[in-house]
Amino acid sequence: MTSLFALRPAMRFLTEPLTPTATLPNSGSANALVGNVYSTFKDIMGEVNRLQFNAEDQSRAFAAGDVEDVHDVALAINKAKFALDLTVRVRDRLIDAYRELSNMR
Repeated sequence: MTSLFALRPAMRFLTEPLTPTATLPNSGSANALVGNVYSTFKDIMGEVNRLQFNAEDQSRAFAAGDVEDVHDVALAINKAKFALDLTVRVRDRLIDAYRELSNMR
């Protein structure tokens, strides 16, 4: 599963200079590009979900007295919260971009 912070290589072609030699990766069609975006989004959502479950498991273990270090529990909770907040912000930006594109028609 892809880490939430490992997206930089997947977006490499967006940072290349816009010259006639810079092209999209050999995808063959727009459907392949959409499939790549969908796959990346699915991996990110899986990672966010895993972080949420890990935070919940750590909290339950702490409540049961099985965890001695509170720092690990707080770190897991903050990682899950940060990942969810980032995902919501990205979703909101995508929705805004879609609305802006649909208003251009």
